[in-house]
Amino acid sequence: MEEMTILDMQRQMSAGALTAQRLVQSYLDRIETFDKHGPAINAVIEVNPDALAIAAVLDKERAIYRAQVEETKKPANIIDKIVEGKLGSYYKQFVLTDQESVRDSKMTVKDVIAAASKALGTPVTVSRFARLRVGETAQ
Repeated sequence: MEEMTILDMQRQMSAGALTAQRLVQSYLDRIETFDKHGPAINAVIEVNPDALAIAAVLDKERAIYRAQVEETKKPANIIDKIVEGKLGSYYKQFVLTDQESVRDSKMTVKDVIAAASKALGTPVTVSRFARLRVGETAQ
């Protein structure tokens, strides 16, 4: 895949010219080519083994949302915005940094990390986290 901006990727996904699965596979191929068999820079420590499956779910959700909104007969540019909004709501359920902070519901985890970085005067990154659902216990 040629080099493109995130905005270009979003536009291509909205137009159906690019899928999450294809995007993930292209990055996996690139990692394999450059990180493992090319200059062996070993810049990628670990790849989520479920990345392609997650991408498939995102593609399926996008298709479901698009079908739902297309039934409303709204203009195409409005349909794209509604689909992106619905996907944003979907991401909030599964993407850590987009989730609401448990300490302050007016902030996302991303906002809390940024505030901590500012207060400490140094970048703060999340390198590990545990995801528990309501009713689950840590093992």
